Amino acid sequence: MKFPLEDIWLCPVNFKAHWILVIVCMNSKSILIVDPLGKETLYERKVLRNWRNFLKLRDHDEHSTTWQVQRLPHENQQDSSSCGVLILKFAELYLLKGSIQDVKTSESAISLARMEIACALMKYRGNAEDYCVLCSMLEGNAEKCIIEMVQCDLCGRWAHFECANYKKDLPSYVCGKCVQKELC
Repeated sequence: MKFPLEDIWLCPVNFKAHWILVIVCMNSKSILIVDPLGKETLYERKVLRNWRNFLKLRDHDEHSTTWQVQRLPHENQQDSSSCGVLILKFAELYLLKGSIQDVKTSESAISLARMEIACALMKYRGNAEDYCVLCSMLEGNAEKCIIEMVQCDLCGRWAHFECANYKKDLPSYVCGKCVQKELC
């Protein structure tokens, strides 16, 4: 895998059915942790350890000890189900303003945000059939010039040869999702 060169990485992370946002700032070597519930300290050590391990695996660990964890001030989540909506709004506002303080967490603000997100998803949705049914990516291996895919005989969705462990000499192919449906 190539190491991305972008300065800001937005990483939604799910811990035990709760979403937090990790923002990695490459130039400043800082990791910003945003927990909609306001309990960022619970995640600091684990996120920093995982980040350092990631750098080591990618042979970029020469300065892994210089990374700092920071928190951004924000309104706290007021219910038990809006963490996913809030991290999307936090990410959006961070990219626009570099701050997340203006994200509102009232019931009406969350309801409006849910509607905005749904409308954006509908507006920018891609053609699901273009994506691999197994890995949900367009390109299984970005290093390759030719992307070989096979179509499932039952659902008509496509899968990368590598994801499907497909051999060209097989006469037919049924994806793992359809196989699971037939077993149930």
